[in-house]
Amino acid sequence: MRRTLKWSVNTVLGALLALWAGATVYAFWYFEGQYLRPVARPAGAAVAVPGTRPPATYSVLRTDQGTFTLGAGQPITVLNFWNPQCPCSRYAESDVRRLVQRYQPTGVRFITVIAAGNTDKEVAEASAAWAHRRPAGTATLIDRNNSLAQHFGVWAAPAAVILDTHGRLAYVGAYNAARYCNDPETAWAAKALLAIVQGQTPPRAKTLFFGCQLSAAAS
Repeated sequence: MRRTLKWSVNTVLGALLALWAGATVYAFWYFEGQYLRPVARPAGAAVAVPGTRPPATYSVLRTDQGTFTLGAGQPITVLNFWNPQCPCSRYAESDVRRLVQRYQPTGVRFITVIAAGNTDKEVAEASAAWAHRRPAGTATLIDRNNSLAQHFGVWAAPAAVILDTHGRLAYVGAYNAARYCNDPETAWAAKALLAIVQGQTPPRAKTLFFGCQLSAAAS
């Protein structure tokens, strides 16, 4: 009787331990692991080609700080793609602020492109989510249905697109492979911007995206 009871108790404890271990693994995947893997390119998604100029359709961006022209003879421009629904975008904010504080005084332009749906309610909610987060002096535009992201070859956020003074795509990709954007070895966007400001070729002109996939623009 005692052996049977002991066996039953051990079985229950073992099952609970296995359940706890499984829940821990799932929680890690849900909160951390899924953001450590690059986001696969959706079928039909455009692929950015470094060294080329963006589509003429998007050579003029209308932001809350006025109209910005992209092209030859313009300042270095960083497009910060931000998704209000993605934890990774929020974790990347400190990295973006550091870049703004360092390079904005040198003339680099920063424009945050906010992912949003197409309804007025979705646009208003996305705008409100960024309002108290934006670095001072930066511009913002709402990307309805992620059409701008699609044309720049961005299918996940957070992401950075950097254009040089010739209006060419000098960098397209993630800020960092780490969820918290704090790994100096994979600070790809920061390294790229430093090189571009110094008139050099970025160590990497293109990287994979990490974070949350953006929905395709409606056709």
